[in-house]
Amino acid sequence: MSRQGVKNYFTEFWNWMDVIVLLISLLCIAFNVYRTITVEKLLESLLSTPNQFADFEQLSFWQMQFNYGVALTVFFAWIKVRIFHS
Repeated sequence: MSRQGVKNYFTEFWNWMDVIVLLISLLCIAFNVYRTITVEKLLESLLSTPNQFADFEQLSFWQMQFNYGVALTVFFAWIKVRIFHS
């Protein structure tokens, strides 16, 4: 970006792909931290009241979104590696 300048950098498709991979990766890292904290809180409340139903539906929904994000990141990275190293 420093060599081409910001305006010229974003004219190429593969540079956009790099930015998308970075943004999705950062989103997945943030979700991973959120998930860890949420699971700890849910387990604490579950262990304090063992007769109460533990509802993990919302957490499982967000876990699936995380899985999709990781899959998309790996797919885009694989495409870029495959094209530039063939």
